[in-house]
Amino acid sequence: MAQILIIADTFSPNRGGSEAYLKTLAEGLAQNRHTVKVFTPAVSGSVVQAAIAGVQIQRSTVWFKLQNWGAHSNPLVNRFSRLSIFPFLFMRLILSHGDIVIAGHIIPAGVVGSALIRLRRFRALLVITYGEEITVYKRGMRMRKLMRSVLAAAHNVTVLTESSRAELEEVRSGTALKTVVVPPAVSSYGKDLTIENLPLFGNPVLLTLSRLVERKGIDTAILAVHLLTEEFPNLRYYIAGVGPFKTHLMKLVRGLGLDNHVIFLGSVQDVDSLYAQCDFFCMPNRQMSDGEREGFGMVFLEAGLHGKPSIAGNSGGAVEAVLHGKTGLIVFPDDPAATAEAIRDLASNSQYRDELGQAAKMHAEDFTPRRMVNSFEFIIQRLLTK
Repeated sequence: MAQILIIADTFSPNRGGSEAYLKTLAEGLAQNRHTVKVFTPAVSGSVVQAAIAGVQIQRSTVWFKLQNWGAHSNPLVNRFSRLSIFPFLFMRLILSHGDIVIAGHIIPAGVVGSALIRLRRFRALLVITYGEEITVYKRGMRMRKLMRSVLAAAHNVTVLTESSRAELEEVRSGTALKTVVVPPAVSSYGKDLTIENLPLFGNPVLLTLSRLVERKGIDTAILAVHLLTEEFPNLRYYIAGVGPFKTHLMKLVRGLGLDNHVIFLGSVQDVDSLYAQCDFFCMPNRQMSDGEREGFGMVFLEAGLHGKPSIAGNSGGAVEAVLHGKTGLIVFPDDPAATAEAIRDLASNSQYRDELGQAAKMHAEDFTPRRMVNSFEFIIQRLLTK
């Protein structure tokens, strides 16, 4: 069995795609009897050492503070804090040793992991990528150079989708790179809200569950709903989540007079019943001008687990999470009319909706935690025998 160090700039209990991915991986490797340690920023600002399902987790207050200062409005404080993360992690982890270091994020964890490999503190470096960061980082010369140095040192790199693999190969300029596609795992959250506590009224009922940021395309969905209210007077669109784009979205809803049709639920921890009560999921995600996009879109698979089809944007990994015409519909994310047409197709034909929903369920059931962990186990065993 291997001694494994995972370096991650965010980790559970923080919520998000990469956090869920890394938590599933860490717990799965521990269940396979590997010794797994995770080094990650603190959540509340204090150093906390804890074990979760056999995983040793150390949370750093210094890293936590540097991350927060890295978002400071003062550009000097911002830049100094971001640059300080690299030497801090190096000095903090220089005495670590083991078999495999897993960079949960290509930067900064991959840079530090590369240094540990050069110092022979570990035998192999495995880098995990999610797609979105590749698109963003490759646009800047400095970040692109850092990415290339990490990729040169990595023994293996994982990607979520085939499109991300191609993009990563382009960053490496054709140099041989050992990439493996390992899609995320999806599972039920396991704790249902009761329908009495949070009923979703309407016919049809649309649902979005996400962080409220511009790239999710929720504004396009709201504009699409506006086009359909006369045709579907009982249509209700529920938006669960929080984020910086919420103020803009609420103003848009008020300006369009959609207060009776669009309902903001805020932060919801236990979401299974939301999926169970909706008719279909809708998130026409887009790619932003700086390259930010959806790495995969686990929410589409979560909806599929509950037998619900999805409407997704033609961007990022969503086109592999949602199979157009089979498990849902893909639309151009900045086209409210096209999104409205997709909503109409699903809302007006329950048989079609159910057929897509059942196919979505079968598709989602292929993305099990065990399958994901087994993919990593195969990589690890190969690295150990070299």
